[in-house]
Amino acid sequence: MPVNDDVFAALAHPARREVLGILSTDREPRASLEAAPLREVTDWLSPYERYWRAGHSRI
Repeated sequence: MPVNDDVFAALAHPARREVLGILSTDREPRASLEAAPLREVTDWLSPYERYWRAGHSRI
């Protein structure tokens, strides 16, 4: 894929480089999932899984 000079020109702009720097350092996760409580739901739904799989195979 040929490199476009416009890309380098855009990255060379100080304001754009500052934004890229902020974005690259701001990689902290904003949310988390506690999966353990979902185990109860999985256990409750597991008997129906074979019906779902059988239904999907017919599609």
